Order: sequence, then C-alpha cells, then structure tokens
Amino acid sequence: MQFSNFRKEKMIEKVLKNFPTTLYIAKIKINNDSLEIIDFKLLNHGKNTNYSKEEFTSELIKKSIDSNYFKKFAKIIKEKNNKLEIKYQFKDKTGKIYTFKDTLKIIDKKDNIYTLLGLGINISKEEELSQIFESIIDSNHMGIIIYKEKIVFCDNYAKNVLQSENYDLSPINLFPDNMKPLIKDTIQKRLNGKKFSKFYALELPSLKNNRKFVEFYTHTIIYEGEYAGLIILIDKTQFFKHKKMLEIIQNVNSTILTQTFDKQKLLTEIVSQIKSVSYFKDVFISNKKIKNNQFYNLQINDEFLVFEAKYKDDFDELCINTLKKIQKNIQKAIKEINKNLTLIILKQALEQSFQWLLITDENGKIIYVNDAVTKISGYSKEELIGKNPKIFKSEKHNESLYKHLWDTILDNKIFETTLKNKNKNNQIFYLKNRILPITLPNEKKYFVSMGIDITHQKRLEKKITNIKLKDKITELYNRYGFINESKALLNPHKKFALIVIDIKDFKAINAIKGNKFGNEILQQFSIFLQIFFHKNSIISRIGNDEFAIFTEIKNIDEIKDKLNTFMKVIKKIEILSLKLSINIGIAIFPDDDSNIENLIEKALIALENAKNNGEFSIEFYNKTLDTHLKNNIQIKTLIHQAIKEDKFIYHYQPYISTKDFNISSAECLIRIQHNNNLIYPSEFINFAESSGLIKDIEILMAKKIINILKTTPIPLSFNISANSLNDDEHLSKLIKLTKEYANKIIIEITERELIFNTKKIIQTLQEFKNLGFKIAIDDFGTGYSSFMYIKNLPIDYLKIDSSFTKNIEKCKKDLAIVEAIINISKKLDIKTIAEGIETKKQMEILTNLGCDYLQGYYFFKPMGFEELIQNLKNPLDN
Repeated sequence: MQFSNFRKEKMIEKVLKNFPTTLYIAKIKINNDSLEIIDFKLLNHGKNTNYSKEEFTSELIKKSIDSNYFKKFAKIIKEKNNKLEIKYQFKDKTGKIYTFKDTLKIIDKKDNIYTLLGLGINISKEEELSQIFESIIDSNHMGIIIYKEKIVFCDNYAKNVLQSENYDLSPINLFPDNMKPLIKDTIQKRLNGKKFSKFYALELPSLKNNRKFVEFYTHTIIYEGEYAGLIILIDKTQFFKHKKMLEIIQNVNSTILTQTFDKQKLLTEIVSQIKSVSYFKDVFISNKKIKNNQFYNLQINDEFLVFEAKYKDDFDELCINTLKKIQKNIQKAIKEINKNLTLIILKQALEQSFQWLLITDENGKIIYVNDAVTKISGYSKEELIGKNPKIFKSEKHNESLYKHLWDTILDNKIFETTLKNKNKNNQIFYLKNRILPITLPNEKKYFVSMGIDITHQKRLEKKITNIKLKDKITELYNRYGFINESKALLNPHKKFALIVIDIKDFKAINAIKGNKFGNEILQQFSIFLQIFFHKNSIISRIGNDEFAIFTEIKNIDEIKDKLNTFMKVIKKIEILSLKLSINIGIAIFPDDDSNIENLIEKALIALENAKNNGEFSIEFYNKTLDTHLKNNIQIKTLIHQAIKEDKFIYHYQPYISTKDFNISSAECLIRIQHNNNLIYPSEFINFAESSGLIKDIEILMAKKIINILKTTPIPLSFNISANSLNDDEHLSKLIKLTKEYANKIIIEITERELIFNTKKIIQTLQEFKNLGFKIAIDDFGTGYSSFMYIKNLPIDYLKIDSSFTKNIEKCKKDLAIVEAIINISKKLDIKTIAEGIETKKQMEILTNLGCDYLQGYYFFKPMGFEELIQNLKNPLDN
C-alpha cells in the first residue's frame, strides 16, 4: 500500500513531534554544482537558533548559511544515492554562529529534484572543543605527548624540543636515568586507571646534547578506549637561561661591590659565585687562553677567566653577551682598584671603624642617632629619639648581659660586646658594640654607643659551619654533619636504621678511570640515594667510597624489603655506563646502640662481614660480630707490642738457581712471637697496612736484614707495601738504612699494587734501581696488572704465583700461562722466579721451560738464619 507524500509528511510530523532535535523536509533542485531550495518545511523545532518555527523558512536558510556550503551539499547529494551526512555553520537570530550536523535521507527523486528528510543536531560544543584541541596541538608554545606502553602521539612542538623524530619508545626514556624507577611506577599507575596529575621541572640534555629545561604537566586520560597518559610540555629553556644569566650577573656585580681591594681575591670570589649558580661545567682562572670549542675565554688583563660548557649550545648569543658584560664590569672594577689605591686604603680604614653611632642621656633615653643607625635598624630618627635602646631587644634578650653593661658604664668604664638585636621588621641583626660613658663639665652624663653591623659576617659564619658539615664532591653531609643531624633526629620512642653502603673496588675505578670520573660516579650515586631514600632520611658520604643513611623504620622486615629492592635496582642500572657492585651493613637504633658514633662503628663491622660474603651482600649487626672487632683490637695490641719489644721472628726461604741448583738468594719472611706461638703475616699484615704500622715493621726488618747481610754471602729480598711506596719520608729512612748494601737487597712489591699511582711507583722504583737495589714483582698474575704495566717498570724479577705453578702437571691452561710469562719475561730481559714448587715433576717442567729460579717446599721450607747458613755450606743433591 502506497502513501501519498502529503500523508507521509503528516505521519512523520505526528510521530516525531516531541523529538529533541530539528526535523525538516526540504525539496531542492540541483543544476551542475548549484543548489536551489524549492520548498522547506520544519517538522520539529530543536530551538537552537532563537528563531520561531514560523520564521524558519527557505529564505532564512539561504541568508544564514554561507553560499559555499550549498555547492558542497550539491556535490555530496549527487554522489550519494540514499543517505548522507553534512556539517555546516548557521547564524542564529542574535548573530551567534552554531555548528550543525544533519543526517539526510532522500525520500523522493524526480529528475534533478530531490525531496529530503533531514535530522539536524547541534554539535557546536563538540566542534568548539575540537577546535580548541587542534589549536593546542598546533600551538607554538606547548607540546602534547600521549602514551600507553609506548608513545602513541607526539606533536611537532614536542619533537622539536627534544630534537628527535624517533618516538617509538617508552615515555620513561624522556626522563633522566635517576628518575626512571619513579617514572616507571607512575606510568604503571596511570595505565591501571589511577587518575592524578604531576608536575616536573627538569634540566636535561636533548638527544643532540643541547641544554633543555622543560616543564612537564602530566595527567591520566582515556585514549582510544583505554587509560593513557597525557604529557603537556613547555620549553622553558630560554626563561631558564635568562634567569641563570641574570643570577650570574647579579652575583658578579654583588661581589664587585664587596671585593674591591685585591684583584686576585676578587677574581677568585667571582669564580666561586659563578660556580654557585651551577650553569657551567667548570669555571677557572688560567694564565693562558684555552683553544677549544668547549671553552670560552674572557681576557682580564694578563689572565683569562675560562668557562667550560656543560652542553653543546651553552655558548649561545645570550650567554656570550652576558659574559661580555661580566668582562666589562670586572675590567672596570679592576681599573678602579688600580686607579684609587688611596681611596681603597681609606675605605679599609673606614671599614675598621665604628659605623653605628647612638647617644643616650643618663636615663637611657636616645637623644641622637646617625644615618647608619636608621639604615641598620629600619627605624626613622623621629621613631627613635626619646626611646630607650631596649627597642632593639631580640626575643632572647639576655637580661644578665644588659645588667652587666649598665653597671659597667655607670662605673665610667667602656663596655664592649656583640649584641643580638631586632630591627623594625623583626629581623635579627648583630652589632659589635662599644659603649663609652662621657661626663660633660656640667656633670651631665651621656653614653655613646658606637658599633659595626656584623650581620653579614654572622651569616657567613653560619654558612661556613654548614660547609663544614657537607661533603664537597656530593654535597651530602660528611661524617661530622651526618652525626650532628642524626643526633637531632633521635627519638627513644622510634626505631631507626643506620645503613652503611660501600662501593666495591672504587679505589680501582679511581685509579683506572681517574679522579674526575670517580667523582662523577660518587655524585650520580648520591643522587640515586637521595631519590631512593628521600623520605625521613639523612644521607651522607662518610668515607672515600662509603655512604651512610639514617632513616626511620617501623620494623626490621620493612628495611629488609627496602634494601632488597635497592639491591635489585642497583644490579639493573648503570651509572656512567658502569655496573656498580655494593655491600651493605646495618645497625638498628636503639636495639644495637643508642649512640650514633657507636651505631656507625657497628654498621661498619656488619659491612666488613658483608664484604667477606661477596658482592651485593647485606649484613645486620649482631653481637657475634663483636668477636671480629675484638680480634682487630687484639691484633692491633699484638703489633704495637711486637714493635715496641721487637718480638718479630725472621725466617728465610731460599731461591734455587736452575743453572746449578744452588741457593742463589733468599726471601726474608716475618712472624710474631706470641705465647710460644708464631703468628703469621696472613693474620696481621692487612691490619698493619691499613693502620700504617707496616712502616714501623719495615724499618725493623730493614735493620735486621742489614745485620744479616754483613755475614751472608747471598742477597736477601723483602716486601715493601703500597703505603710505603707513596710515603717519600718513609722511603728516605729505608734508603738511608739500607743503601750501603743495596747491591745485595731485592725489594719485592705485590703485583696488585701496580695499578695504583703507577707513575709514582715507576719513579720510586727507578730511584731504588739507580742506587743498586734489585726489584721483584710478587704474586704476578693474580691481580689487575699486565705486561702493559710491567714493560714500563724498572724490574729485575717476576715471581710467578703458586696458584699457576701448582697445577702445571695437570692443567694445560696453567702450563700455557706460565710458559707465556717465562717467554715474554726473557724478551723483556726479566728473570723469573716460580713459587710453590712441591714436586720433582714441577721442578723438571719449570726447568725445561727456562725458568731462572725456583722456590718451594720441594727444596726448603722457611728456616732460621743459622739453618740457612748451614744449607749454604751443603749444596743440594740433584
């Protein structure tokens, strides 16, 4: 059954009468690209235009919609057969512009005349929001990044700021390494749906190593149906640079104003003030120009103020202009110094005089103040005249001090002291004060107060005190500062953990990579500690490679879990491309001790035990570890007693020549006689070296060897420690004692000491060599060194460690190593001594390989001097 068009329209009007959108029927004619509205009928009024239903005619539509839209509509209608959507803008009765989206259905078509049923929806709000978002996306002032597991959107602004086109990566990579654990946790929370916002302001290098200072505003959003993170970033680099440059200029100008008497002091203080801004990598004074793009030189008379860039683009136009201003100001200041010496002397004299001048009558009422008083106190002269000087009292006013002051001046005596006062704004100022009683001829008394404002000096003293508490390299508390701050935190009702962390092999890192690299490691590690232990923790560097943390805990399990997590993180991260190994010792307050100093010692005892258990070990202090401490004390007492009473026993183990199998020389070995027992070096030598007592032992041994050499036909060897090799005064004593018999003495140094201060060792060994001593390297092959070191050392013997010789009968690798050492030594004209020979087979193999000397139980055990002499008389039976 077919309905007429009129009946269709009536039915639609009835059904959709109360529909919330605009409904209409339009009849249009299309010729080529032009569109003509023949008829228009509004079925349902959406009330979005301020026009009434009756006003809504085809003429109104033509007037309110831009003519260009009709061309677009004509093209779309011709291409569509049935249903289509169009979007257009419409001006309402008041002139406001609205955006509509109409869904059109072609319900009749005759030739080029179309009858359309239209459903119009007001999408103005959505369109406005879309335009706002597009404006943000295209903004030249902020960047947008959206991420899930990886970055899914990054606009051009953000790419330009970070200077990279490669963004198929995790958002974690946008942040510095020390923040990555924290950022990783934050990202995971967002992706799990937790809604929160964060703000970060960071200085970080771009991927092209340019300086960037970026503010990050982060939020949780829903993107493509899933939780995601939104980052709005703003490049504040120029603002940051302007701020830093302004701060540098202000610091320099402030220094110029206060340091005008000594050119060198002025430059030194200016360098210090520029460094305090933390913009350049380094600033220093040089007597010559440094020609390198990384450096910028400011010539100041016959010297240069040298700036080292931290990032590639540091020396931009802003920076160079700032430095030129600084140069101009400094040169002007120095010119004034050189030009006005008389004025400088006068200024110094004035600085040493009293600046504050205040006079009271005999009743203590102020009758006169000079300009310095008003400037320092903040009060006007009118506010002070007639008042009592107690107007300057601080809250912690010392009544007894003022009573003493008053008694003194009433007794016609001069009173001098430093007074802590308050100015009009309740700010503290310090006055070095002298009060003079003056009696005029008319018997009237007055009191003249003359003083110097030393507030700046007091503040400086406070700063210096703070400096004394801080470590220069890491800016953490030093040991003294750590103890001081930890004591202030103590609370007997709370539990604290004192944690000591040791970086394994840091001495080797310093020696191989250099002190500068070592310092950077310490700085990066300290930053990591501050991030990880940031809450309620005092963090310090208490030793060369030891850090201490004092932190409040609920229970032992809590700190165990935290430190286990800490270890896992340390194992995964790299600091300056280096994997660090650590050990940790912990003592608990108040369980282990209530004294901070004692807690540190107990944590260090626990740390030593952790070191013995291997890298990444954690040990809590317990009373059984005290045994270790007591052993150290016993060893210390034993060594002191042995040195004082000369209780050392000397044994000698011969070296056998493979040419004739006779004794060629002997090694002098030291023991301690204690309660009819012999204490061997393995039990005391490490402590002797670390405590410095090894030097006293070496002097005693040297004296003993000299007496022996007077009656012994063969040379003797003895060890000198690394500590001794670095002590010129001690070496001078040894040389003075032994140089008469230098040609009969072999000085042994342990191979592991070669990597530390190698240049110094080469120089020291060469001095010994020049005096006629022979040099041997002990335990070769067991430490860090190689023939790269050996070739540069003036040595005569290499002692092959027993760990290689004991297995040469069975282990081909050990045999190959020993053979290689012997062959290379021969080419370097160095004699070889094999240690630990215990079998005839070992002796035969080493002899056939060309080893020069053998030592071990197969020939002789260490023996007393008389036995050595006897064996010299009786050659070995081969």
